[in-house]
Formats: sequence, C-alpha cells, structure tokens
Amino acid sequence: MSRLTRSALFVALGAAAFQLARLGLLLRYREFFAPLPGHRVLAAWGSGLRFDLSILLAFLAVPLVAINLPLRFALRPGWQRGWGWAAFALVVLVVFMLGGDVVYFGHVQRHMAGELLTMENDWGFLVGMAMGPGLPLLLGVVASLSGLAFLWSRILRGPAEPLLRPGRFALVALLLVAGVRGSLGHKPLNPIDAFAGGSATEAQLSLNGAFTGVRAMLHGGHARARFFPDDQVRSLLGLGDGPYPLERSVAARAPRRNVIFVLLESWSALYVDAFSHRGYGVTPRLDGFAAGGAKFPRFYAAGQRSYEGLQATLTGLPSLPGMPTLTTGLATNVSRLGALARDAGYRTLFLQTSKRRSLRLDAIAASTGFSEYYGMEDMPRRLDYPESSSAAFGWDYELYRLLLDKLHGETRPFIAYAFTGTTHTPYPRVPARFAKRPHADDGEDGFLNALSYADWSLGEFVDAARAEPWFANTIFVFTADHTKGGAEVHAFDQAFHVPFVVYAPGLVAPGAHDVVGSQLDVLPTLVELMGIGGTYSTIGTPLFAKDRAAGTAQVMGGQLVGMIGDHGFVSHTLRQRLDAHADPGAPAGWLDDLERRLLATCQLVYSLHEKNRWASPASGAAGSQAGVRAPAAGSPPG
Repeated sequence: MSRLTRSALFVALGAAAFQLARLGLLLRYREFFAPLPGHRVLAAWGSGLRFDLSILLAFLAVPLVAINLPLRFALRPGWQRGWGWAAFALVVLVVFMLGGDVVYFGHVQRHMAGELLTMENDWGFLVGMAMGPGLPLLLGVVASLSGLAFLWSRILRGPAEPLLRPGRFALVALLLVAGVRGSLGHKPLNPIDAFAGGSATEAQLSLNGAFTGVRAMLHGGHARARFFPDDQVRSLLGLGDGPYPLERSVAARAPRRNVIFVLLESWSALYVDAFSHRGYGVTPRLDGFAAGGAKFPRFYAAGQRSYEGLQATLTGLPSLPGMPTLTTGLATNVSRLGALARDAGYRTLFLQTSKRRSLRLDAIAASTGFSEYYGMEDMPRRLDYPESSSAAFGWDYELYRLLLDKLHGETRPFIAYAFTGTTHTPYPRVPARFAKRPHADDGEDGFLNALSYADWSLGEFVDAARAEPWFANTIFVFTADHTKGGAEVHAFDQAFHVPFVVYAPGLVAPGAHDVVGSQLDVLPTLVELMGIGGTYSTIGTPLFAKDRAAGTAQVMGGQLVGMIGDHGFVSHTLRQRLDAHADPGAPAGWLDDLERRLLATCQLVYSLHEKNRWASPASGAAGSQAGVRAPAAGSPPG
C-alpha cells in the first residue's frame, strides 16, 4: 500500500468520526434543529466538512508528514507503524472530545469553547459524568474505537511504497497547510465563519466541539473589534475622556449594611414560579422571598457558564469571545468586590459547595479580596442523604449551615458570597420528601428534585438567620449563575433569564422593578446596598437607579454576543447581526440603536482590556493577593 493511500485512509476514518458525531448531535437534539429545513441541514453538513477537516488535519499533521517523508528510513516498517499508531492515538483524543461535546451541547445549545481551559481542576466531575449520564455514549465510543483500531491495524500491514519525490511531498505539505487553515484566503477558518449564513442553528450544526474548543484555547485574547472612532464610542455610551472612562467614585453613607449574596447554580427563571408563573411548585421559599422583597423580573446572566457569572458579579467585567477570564488568568486591572468591602472594614467570606480548587475559586476568592474561603472539604454532613457522595458539586444545606456557624453572633459588618452546587448535573438522589419526580441524573426530572431540595435549604438558612443579631441589618441577594440549559428551543434572551431577588425586611421595600438588568449590575448594586462607597469601574449600573427605557443587559453565548433592552434584543457575531427582535411598541430605529450600543460596548471592553485601562490600580483593583484563610485539610471547621 502506498504511503499516500495509507494517509488518505487515516484521514477518511477520522472524518467518518466527525460525521457520526454530527449525526448524533442532530438526532439527540431534534427539537433544537427542527426549525432547519432539509436543504439547510444538508448545507450545514457540507459546510461542516471544512471545520471537520481543518481540526482533524491539525491533529494529524505531524504523523502524516512523518509517514510521507521522502527519505529511505521513513520506509521502515517500525517508522510507519509508530507514526501510524501515533495518528490513531490523536484520533482517539478527537473522538472523546466529540463525544463529550455532544453531551455538553445539551446544556448550553452550543459547542465547547473556552471551557477546555477550565477543566483541569475538575477531572473528578468529568469522570463522574462519563460514568453516570454519559455512560451509554461512553460505551458506544469505546466499542467504535475498538472497531477503528482493527481497521487501523489492517491499513498498517505490509510495506509502504513507493518513496515520494520531493516535489510530491511538498504538494502534500501544502495541501495539509491549506486543509488546516480551511481557507485559501489570507485569513484561516474561524468559528464565526459558520454564522455567515445568518442562522445560529445552522451554524451549530456546521461546527464541532473539537474545532471550537481548540480554537478558543489557542487563540484566546486575540479577538479585535473596531466599529467606530474612539470618540464616537464614548459619545454613544455617554462616557468622558479620561484614561479610565468607566471609573466612578461613590461616597460612603450611614448606616452600613451587611450583605449575603447567594449565586444559585442553574436556577433558571423558567423554573421559579415567582418569575415564570408556570406552577412547577418547587421553589416556594424563593417565591416567598420575591413576594416580600424587591424582585427584578427582567434580569439576565452575563453568560452561559459559571465562570462568566462569577466574573461579572465579582468584578463587573464582561466576558467576550477571545478574552481571558478570571479562571484562565486575567492580568487586567479590575475592580474587586471583596477588596472594596475589605477596605471599608468588612469581614469578607467566600464559600462554595464544590471542592476548594473547583474553577480555581480558592485563588479567585483571594484575588478579589475575600479573606476567608471554604469549600466542600470544610463542610461536614448535617443531613442524612440516600447517597451522600453522589452530589459531585456538594450539598447546599451544608454550605448554609457552615455559613451560619461562621457568622454566629457576628457584630462586625460583613459580606458573604456563597455559590451553591446541588442543582448542577449530574443531579444527586435527594431525600424522598423533596422528590417531585422520578430520580434522574440528568434532565428535567432530576433538576426539579434537586431544585426542590435546594429551595428548602435556602429557606431553612434564612429562617435560622432570623435568630442572629445581624439579621435586622442584613440584605440577602439571590440570583443564579446561568440558566439550566437543555435541548429546548429558546429565544435568545430566554437562554440568559435568571431570577434576581433582594430580600431585607424593613430595609428594602418589596415590589417588582420592571427594568432590564444583568449580573454586570451586581457589583455597583451591592456597593450601594452596603453603603461602603469607594472607587470602582464597571459598565453596570446600580439596579435601583436604572432607567427603564435605557436599561440593557449585555450577554455572551459562545461565539455570539448580544444585548437585551426594554423592547427586545439583538445578537451578533461581531461581523454581522444574527438575530434580533423588537416588540410592536419599540420606537422607530430602536433595534439599530441597540446594535450600535452593543458594538460600541464590545469595542470599549476590548480596547480597555488590551490597554489595561479598565480600572486604575487605586480603584479597588488591588484585591488581596494573599492566600485566603481556611481550615487545614482534614481538620474540622471552626
């Protein structure tokens, strides 16, 4: 068998794996792709071949070059077999990436992107997913790879003839380069190119998780967006001419208030009756807090992953395609919630139900100014659970009880930031009294059971807090990191819609606030609620001061950015408008104005990030770089 034939067969087998993954995606998420007519499905499939070959050839480039070297020693059977099996190992890696992406797609309706950069600290969770909800797929992948290994061994049998001439080898190398680039133009293929047809659904069928994930990992930080002259950007956004245009200073005021901020894992507004009125009946405690507190029915997450919500609420800096994040290493000066409170004399606590290193939150807590940090290892079991170890992301009730222990009898001002996790898939088996549906590790049934338990835990926490001396001076803020996701077809704005409740009897008047808000408004809102004052930078606005007509929420989903306003929304690829909706009452030209504001905001964020002009070093940017205080491993929490 000639070496070129052998190489072509390797590529063909690898390409077949991509087609099987695309077929699996189409079948598993039929509802999501249902709006695509048949001819557009075929068009997406054809377009997807470019993305498939680009990433496949990038993985196989070195083995293919080695196999086809125009040198005598490259004809040796050992050389051919060694590089042939190296190519197989790389195809196995790609196959596992594609399989994981098919499962992942159901949570956010897009392929993997920067998530690859945050996985190294969560291998335990990934293994749990593979052995739980993903086990049937895993077994199918292993069986397929066994068959692939057999075919691979057959292709590698026998000598490899003939020896390539240098000219033919150069042609093979050029074809490899062109294939990896995916384009004959001066710019290589980019995930954004899949959106050129104007349909996000069609683009997702064209793309694959190996391509989007590796591109995000290798090319993060290289995105650029320039749509207007700099002075026009500031004019469009109503900003001044200083070197730090987003910086603002607010005066401290008395009395100062405590804040307990709870970031609820995956609590979509859809499943909270106080916001959706759908009658799920699994969130009576949060519904009650919404009725007795300030409710924001038009509040949106800044992104679709936890680290995007954490970054937005802790720093006021949005995530944008190509930009580094707190979890991957953010060198930009940003304002930091914990540092602002700490510098005002507050005790600062950060807790999460997951393990301490999950999402690198131990380091993030320290860098954003929180002096105390606690994770799963610090939380002893307080309840009897059917399978106590099944909660891969920990138990909410245990987090709340630990927080109560830490704050018991506290007389100093404080801010506590708590990130829950029981409602993260795979869903644990909860005690029978909370089970509303048959148990499931994934899907709506499992989520509703976990949500019922999580809501009860939240209510128990607030009830117990009423007995503390600090309760009367404490403001509770509840929101979610992102929506649950799933395979359901959503309008663009619904994919980010989360609850937001401010509960503080006697301190904050109850009532609904019909303004558009987002997680980017959290930092300025908490600074105002605490009354601490300070200098900070953010594109957000204190929610209680927002103007309804001007209120917007900037969001990001994979390679798309968007902005939601009072009358509708617009989504964008940073090359073209992709999706837009305006209600009948929108003023003439409203969507165009919203699009200009979105693009101006993105340009400003990229520019300030690149020039490190987001926040001045003196504006709360110098968050604590010291380690956080937590119990030593193996010791009981105090």
